[in-house]
Formats: sequence, structure tokens, C-alpha cells
Amino acid sequence: MDENNTLDIVVIKYLDNEMSPEEKITFEERLFTDPLLNSRLERFRLAKEAVKYHGIHQQVTGVRAIWEEKNAAGKMVVTSKLTSVRTMARYALAAAAVLLVFFLIRGLSGSSYSADNIYQDTYIGYQLSNPRSQNNGLNKLEAAYQQDKFQEVVSLGKQDALSPKDQLLLAIAFLKLNDSPSAITTLQALEQSKDHTYQQDAAFYLGLAYLKNKNYDKALVLFTRINKDASHLYHKQVTDKTLRNLESLL
Repeated sequence: MDENNTLDIVVIKYLDNEMSPEEKITFEERLFTDPLLNSRLERFRLAKEAVKYHGIHQQVTGVRAIWEEKNAAGKMVVTSKLTSVRTMARYALAAAAVLLVFFLIRGLSGSSYSADNIYQDTYIGYQLSNPRSQNNGLNKLEAAYQQDKFQEVVSLGKQDALSPKDQLLLAIAFLKLNDSPSAITTLQALEQSKDHTYQQDAAFYLGLAYLKNKNYDKALVLFTRINKDASHLYHKQVTDKTLRNLESLL
């Protein structure tokens, strides 16, 4: 059983109130620091509500009966694992119904919130300290960035040694050129640098790079951290709505 299935079984066990008091405390403590676990819990909670209020349990009963009949002819399965699989099948069907309704509503309303929508809503350009100057006090890479010559920024970025600011500008240039893997590599190095001057900038743009690269789980972790830190430079850019929309992509 893979890690995702194991996690789903834990979530279902919590929703069905089958945890010991100690397990429940540990699980709820994890909810404070694990946005992915929160997202899974919300999905299965919606599925459970669908079972309760929309009569999906009647359909599930028929499916389970057929499944159990076929399974009886096969090899024996450990009771605890069998119960988990049955429970997961029940919630999986319910979740599918909920998602079907959700996407039908979206289709009828003509709205579709994609990763690109989230990116455009969240992105904010990095401004150099003297944007109105005529390249006074700017190095070549900074001057190219200010003039939106992002390919030139990348070419200049191939130098052996770059300042932290130049690394940040290079990473943003990669984003502008839709080279998210290179942006991620550059920003990861900057975020882990001993010089913390641009660490918050690096975290924000790294979240955007993950989003553009479809690493939605990693983007959610970074953006959740920024959202919960009121002192973060980009706190206002990452709203609760941003997180909800991002969770919908997982």
C-alpha cells in the first residue's frame, strides 16, 4: 500500500472516530503544520457529507455487495486491510460524485480557476530600488532586468559569481521566460544562502516557480508559510483565497 493510500486510511479513521485519544491528539497536532493533510481531510469530509445528505450510500451499498461477492471467491484478505479498502471505496465513490457536481457547476457558470489564474493573481514584479534612473548605479544584469531584457539577464547570469540580488533577478527572468526548472534551482540556492537579505523574496518566487512547474504541493507548503507570517514581505500577496484555489489543484 503506497504512502497516499496509507494517509487516506488515517484520515478516514479520524473522520469515523476510530482513533485512540493519543492518535487523535497526534493527528490534530499535525493538522497545524501540514497543509496537504488539511486538504485531504477537507476532501474526505465533503465526501462524507455527500454520503450523509445525498443518498450516495444507497449506490455504494450495491457496489459493495458486488465487490464483496467477487472478493469472496478470491484469496482471503486480512480483516483490517479489507475494512480499510471497503471504507476507501465508499468515500472514493462519494468524492467522485461531489467532484462531478463541482465541475458541472463550474462548467455551467463558465468559470475555471487554473494554475495560470492563481499565478497571475499572486505574481508581483520585483522592483529595483531606483526604477526611474537611467541605469545609474546599476550593473549590467540589473540594467537588462529593468529594461525587461530577460534573455540578456540569463546570458549575463552565466557568470561564475553572482550577488544574491543578481541571483534573484536571474530567477525571475527564468520565470518570465517560462523556464521554471531553472528558476527553481536558482531560488532554492538563494533561499538556502547564508546571506538572508533576499530570503523572503526567494521563498515567494520559489512558490510561484513551483506553481508554474505544477509542483502544487510544494507551492502550497511555501505559500501557507507566507500566509501565516504577518511580517513576511509578501504576506498580502498570498491570501486565504490563494490557498483555497491552490488546494483545489491537488
